[in-house]
Amino acid sequence: MTFLASAQKASLRLIAKKPMQFFASTNTFEQEICDLSSEVCEDIVKRKDWRKLTVLKELTGDGVIQGFDLPDDWDHMPKGMMIHQKDWWGWNFVQVSDLSDWLTLLNGAVEVTPGTWIVLDGQTQFIPALPDGNVAQYYYISKNIVQNGLTRQSAFTADDQSLVLDETLLTLGLIWMWKAQKGMAYQQDFDNYETRLDEISGQEKGSQVQVVTDGRWRGNYPFRSGFGWGW
Repeated sequence: MTFLASAQKASLRLIAKKPMQFFASTNTFEQEICDLSSEVCEDIVKRKDWRKLTVLKELTGDGVIQGFDLPDDWDHMPKGMMIHQKDWWGWNFVQVSDLSDWLTLLNGAVEVTPGTWIVLDGQTQFIPALPDGNVAQYYYISKNIVQNGLTRQSAFTADDQSLVLDETLLTLGLIWMWKAQKGMAYQQDFDNYETRLDEISGQEKGSQVQVVTDGRWRGNYPFRSGFGWGW
C-alpha cells in the first residue's frame, strides 16, 4: 500500500473526504498530513526493535582508530545488543554505559579483554583500539522505514512511496497525531495504534524459543576489572 492509500484511509476517518494527492497539494489538510507522516515514521522506528529494519554492521580495526562513525541511517541498537568479535564468537566486547567509568578508562585505568565500547558523540568508541584486522560486529535498527523504489529513506517525500512495515501503522498514526494536534480527543485512536504496534512486532519476530537455565551460565564473557559493570 502506498502513502497515498494509507493517507486516504486516514482522511476518510478524519474529514470524511478522500484527497487524490497529498505531496503535490497546496491544501492545508493535505500538507498537515504530509508533515505529520515524518513524526509517525520516527515514532514507529523508535518503538520496537523491528527485524525488517535490522542491519548488520562490521567495523575493521587498524590498531589505531578508537572511534567509528555511526551509520548514516542509524536509529538505535536492539535491546541487549552486544558487540561481537567476528572470528571469536565466545569473547565479546564489554559495554560501558556510565560516562564516569568511560572517563576513568580514558585516563588510563586497567583495560579489560578484549576491550570495552560505548556509543558516544556519534560514534562507536573502543578502548583499547581494535587490533589491526580485527572485525567487530553488531546489529542496529535503521531509521530508513520508507521504501522509495529500490532504495530506502527515513521519511515520505512522494505519494507513491510505501512503508517498509505494515501500512496500517501509518494510517493509525496519522489519525491520532492529527487529532492530538487539533486538540481533539484521541486516546482511543492512540490505543488502536499501540495495539497494532504490538501485533505487528509480535508477528514479525515469529515464534519464540523458550530457554531454560539455572540462571548461572550467561556466555563466555570477558574478564572485568574492578569497575561496577554488570552483564
